[in-house]
Amino acid sequence: MRCEVRSGDSTFFWFDNWLGTRSIIDTTGDLGLRYLCIPRQARVAEACPNEAWGMRGRGRRVFGDVYTAIENAQKPDARRGSDVILWKHNEEDFKDHFSAARTWEQIRVRGPEVPWHHLVWFTQGVPRHAFIVWLTFKDRLSTGVRMRQWGIAQGCMLCGEPDESRDHLFFACPYTFTVWSNLTATLLGTVASPDWTTMVTSLLRRNRNKMDAILLRMIFHTTIYLVWKERNSRRHLGPWVTTEAITRQIDKAIRNRISSLKYTGQHKLESLFRRWVEVYIRQ
Repeated sequence: MRCEVRSGDSTFFWFDNWLGTRSIIDTTGDLGLRYLCIPRQARVAEACPNEAWGMRGRGRRVFGDVYTAIENAQKPDARRGSDVILWKHNEEDFKDHFSAARTWEQIRVRGPEVPWHHLVWFTQGVPRHAFIVWLTFKDRLSTGVRMRQWGIAQGCMLCGEPDESRDHLFFACPYTFTVWSNLTATLLGTVASPDWTTMVTSLLRRNRNKMDAILLRMIFHTTIYLVWKERNSRRHLGPWVTTEAITRQIDKAIRNRISSLKYTGQHKLESLFRRWVEVYIRQ
């Protein structure tokens, strides 16, 4: 972020980036206050009364580059209007409006693109579901295998298997495999695999139509989210939900999500809801 000085009434001389590099105080430190003799809380307009910079000449000897940059900067003029805050969009691209997406791209640590990213982030997904799915791909859920590292014994709350891992829950566990295989049989066109890696590879295939691919991802998200919720509920002595009941919960969640998207008229996904009803009835 930087400031475009016009009147100079709102831009801080020391603390705002108005020279195009960084704030003056970041360059000179508090020593600059002593040598330039501009008050700490001064605005740019106050540092340039009567169209002349109010700096002491001795500042040139110690902070020559800063002194020169200030002298060469355009002087504030009330006739030019209010100062403008400019937000950084790219390396040398500043605009007068803020973009969260552009800011995120600049501050985030970039890693290699993973092949499964579009299984996690897609338009029809529910954000809270996507977050749990992302944790699942990263194998960061607090499963029994991970909890054992902390000295806590935890088997599978859904089937009693002693080793509760990510790969067991999704979908080697008989409970979760029953739910997953029943919901995906029509869309996959074959018997679902209980193996995590094989299942992900199957979802990544691009040989199915867009609508079915979207529904598979929605089932994937909702199943993982509700299975993890059910697992946690049982661990904390909540009521147990049968596979039939959790299947109905998944159906309701997907129907609600599709309805909220409001695909109507000539939209290419206008029949997504109808397609889901067809799939669910056949399971």
